[in-house]
Amino acid sequence: MNIDVLIGVLLTAAICGLLAFLAALVLKTRASILGYVGAGLLGRGIGMWLAGLVRGTEWPYALNVSTASVHLLWTFVGALLVLLVFRYVPAQKR
Repeated sequence: MNIDVLIGVLLTAAICGLLAFLAALVLKTRASILGYVGAGLLGRGIGMWLAGLVRGTEWPYALNVSTASVHLLWTFVGALLVLLVFRYVPAQKR
């Protein structure tokens, strides 16, 4: 693995985690750091899927990091959706 690819992946994860943290502030919910990173990365995938549905991939606010690209708007929207689902779906008790 090239060092540029590794830095790109780590920066992408950090940016997605930051956007998920901002989405959690909007929703007034809390999670762990790994929860934010997971919600951000999952939100990036869901957001890009939604962008493909509404043909919104040409919209501005994309950030290119090394070999990866993070669309800030759609990552934020996807992270909002992920955090909403985990907020309103109750955890199963044993």
